[in-house]
Amino acid sequence: DAAQLWELRRSHPLCAALANAISKESTGVKNVDILEEAQRVTIGLGGGQATFCKSGKDRTAMGVTLQQSRILGEGHGCGTSPQRILRDANTMRATGTRIEVANKNIGYYKYSFNPLQVSFMPEMYRPPPQTVQDFTTSMIKRDS
Repeated sequence: DAAQLWELRRSHPLCAALANAISKESTGVKNVDILEEAQRVTIGLGGGQATFCKSGKDRTAMGVTLQQSRILGEGHGCGTSPQRILRDANTMRATGTRIEVANKNIGYYKYSFNPLQVSFMPEMYRPPPQTVQDFTTSMIKRDS
């Protein structure tokens, strides 16, 4: 409720943006800003984070590479604009260790998403087009 959000804003300077993201939450619409701000607070307070999906590769890869890109931009001065963060995340998604994990799991360098699934994902969590399966492959070689 409003009183709890006010307390969150006052509790620590890092929490103000998180409280604002929570206050914008609405039914039926995913507010991924909450995830971003929770990660920022956790890292800022010296905490750790774990990201998991059912099989531990596809959705996890999107979340982890996005977080790594934000840390790269904010912590090492590589740029913090959404365009830069997405570009760096997509470079990691297409050429980094996460696509290697996908290859070890399914035998080729594609994430287990098809174009329809990708169209429903928040922009910052979408894999690069060259790493997305086509519709037929995603149905025939379904792994999760």
